[in-house]
Amino acid sequence: MSGGILNAEAFVDIEGFDIGLDEIIMDIDAHEVKAVAATVRDKAQATSAFIDRSGKLRDSITMRKSKFEDGGYIVVAKDPKAHLIEWGHVKILWGKITGERVPAKSFMRKALEETVSELGG
Repeated sequence: MSGGILNAEAFVDIEGFDIGLDEIIMDIDAHEVKAVAATVRDKAQATSAFIDRSGKLRDSITMRKSKFEDGGYIVVAKDPKAHLIEWGHVKILWGKITGERVPAKSFMRKALEETVSELGG
């Protein structure tokens, strides 16, 4: 899963009963979707992928209801350094780029992948 919007169409015929994917998605209990997002959030907060002495990064990992048409929930890390830890970065020492690369410590992607795997995805 790479963090895009999933657009899919499917049609299921169960003993002559036609169900479209859109109808199935609309029937998914919003509480189940919220629970999955909460699991991703909890896994990201509990990760040992990085050291967070102040606790600010872990505390910044939250979830919120999506503003997009299809709804759902979004798990975000609001700490200003979160993206540097998630994706890695080039080291800067005393204002100069050293060329040394600090490796990524993917905590958000890992939390999402683990949750999807547990759900059988």
